[in-house]
Amino acid sequence: YRPGMEKQAFKEYQRMISIADSAKSRNTIGFLLLQEGNFDKAKIEFERATQLNPLNESPFMNLAELRAKEGDIEEAILLYETALKKAPDRGLIYIRLGQLYQQIGDNVKTKQIWQEGAEKTIDEDAKDKLRKLISS
Repeated sequence: YRPGMEKQAFKEYQRMISIADSAKSRNTIGFLLLQEGNFDKAKIEFERATQLNPLNESPFMNLAELRAKEGDIEEAILLYETALKKAPDRGLIYIRLGQLYQQIGDNVKTKQIWQEGAEKTIDEDAKDKLRKLISS
């Protein structure tokens, strides 16, 4: 969806799940709710997305962000680790996972995760960001 078209997109995704429910649609609905600040409803949509397609990493990442926002860093880490198993080449997972380890003061694990990400991610922008994080 395009910026400024969030309400229309929300209606369209709701229409789509009434026709054929999917993890991708539920995750997008959850993300739109998250942007509105409706965290409880967003969480329900992300959880439903994980049930519909447990192989999709995105709803696990979004649930991790909700947990981190709530201050449950340990659970956020577990959710990001679950996402990482599903998408070991996705750079954003390594970036955020390292940042969460950094928040709990585990600098060894932080650096290890970022180094692993720099080796495994296919996204060149994420690789560059990971290299900068490692050297900082």
